[in-house]
Amino acid sequence: MYQRAGWYNLDFINRLAAKDYFYENNQSAERIIPELQDLEIGDAIYILPDNGMVVTELVEEEHLLLIQSEDTQIILVWTFMLLEVDNDTTRLCVRWTSEESDDVVSKIMDIIITEPGGIGIQQWQMLKGIKKRAENEVE
Repeated sequence: MYQRAGWYNLDFINRLAAKDYFYENNQSAERIIPELQDLEIGDAIYILPDNGMVVTELVEEEHLLLIQSEDTQIILVWTFMLLEVDNDTTRLCVRWTSEESDDVVSKIMDIIITEPGGIGIQQWQMLKGIKKRAENEVE
């Protein structure tokens, strides 16, 4: 995420958004950054320098709910939930929901860019990056 630990996905795409996209080393973090661990309800998490979501729910070791609103209307909800499978296994479940705009250009951009690129490719790569880091397989 912008000016945080990154997305753990295809970093070159994020570098296109801003030269200072990453918190350190011009890439997604490969370590836990202590000063970024104090996330609280109400904090903003940015996808791009001027496009953010608000932490609406946060239960440590359970779930994180991010919401983006315009005026009073919710336009995006992104949920991360940890589910214990057994004593040695935890599953990360992610759900992205966005409100479709009535604007034709916005609908086309959503179909062409957001869904296949952001949610399809980038989120899939992010989950692989999280798995790699969780299993301590960072190179």
